[in-house]
Amino acid sequence: MVNTLVDNGTIRLGYVCDNAATVIQFPIANIIAIFGSGGDFYLLNRRPEDELAYAVPQSQITTDGDFLNWTLAAYDVAQCGNGECQLQYRLGDVIKMTQKWRTAVCSSLVDGGVVPTPYE
Repeated sequence: MVNTLVDNGTIRLGYVCDNAATVIQFPIANIIAIFGSGGDFYLLNRRPEDELAYAVPQSQITTDGDFLNWTLAAYDVAQCGNGECQLQYRLGDVIKMTQKWRTAVCSSLVDGGVVPTPYE
């Protein structure tokens, strides 16, 4: 598994058809220090060809107090190109949105994980 720590640049999510091979790590300790613990994090992702963002399923997200870890699924990288993502932290009536990060998904020679038939 490949771990990628988020900074202020473009987040390279991987390649079309990758599945459970990449974990993106977002630093969250500062948000918790400012707004308090006990809240819930949500990750919004907009894929390259989508108009609207979707909430990444909670089953793909873990937190450890310092980082939010997003294990990418094939759905998240189903389209090549540039998209964006953003974290949301909710604690009671408080809602804190983070900056938006630009994301990039590279194309692959296969579509949908199907391996091409060998040339004979």
